[in-house]
Amino acid sequence: MIDPTHAALVALAPLLTGGLIYGWWAHPHSRFTTVTRDRLFHSAAMSPDKLVRVVKRRAIDVVIDFRSGQDPAVGAERSALASAGVMHRHLPTGISPQPAEIAAFVETMSTELGAGRRVLMHCEDGEGRAVMFAAIYRIEFENWSPIDAYNATARLPDGLRFLCKMIPRLGCLSPRNVKTALIVNYRSSMPR
Repeated sequence: MIDPTHAALVALAPLLTGGLIYGWWAHPHSRFTTVTRDRLFHSAAMSPDKLVRVVKRRAIDVVIDFRSGQDPAVGAERSALASAGVMHRHLPTGISPQPAEIAAFVETMSTELGAGRRVLMHCEDGEGRAVMFAAIYRIEFENWSPIDAYNATARLPDGLRFLCKMIPRLGCLSPRNVKTALIVNYRSSMPR
């Protein structure tokens, strides 16, 4: 007969492991995610020193920062990146990005990709604006459909993304989130 305590521990082990992986990714790893290999990444905001270490290790050339223009950390980040030879592009956006802000992002990405630069984009928490702009990037520059781009918004570490195959939309932006409507109703501005 199987000991009920042992069976419970065996059943809980995957949940605990997943929780530890997620916690490590969300906090010490600042939700760093590869959007497109060797080209585009997104994350949460980091301290300037940590950000410089990350961009050097990943050979990132440009950081796009979506935080508010009022955030005092923006200037410190810009200075730290400049001293490391990394470009800083500040594209402040609100919780619900406006068409002009999205157009500025598309123009900036077009320039950076055209120059062959590796880009990291981030917002404050790495769960909203950066994720939404990754979806816009996929629609504009990789010809993804808006629905496919939305389905790729799962806010999970690479080690847990396999769960999305078992539970579609796990970790995706909520259907009630204003960014979800922006993504699923988005139409590319790039000529096809």
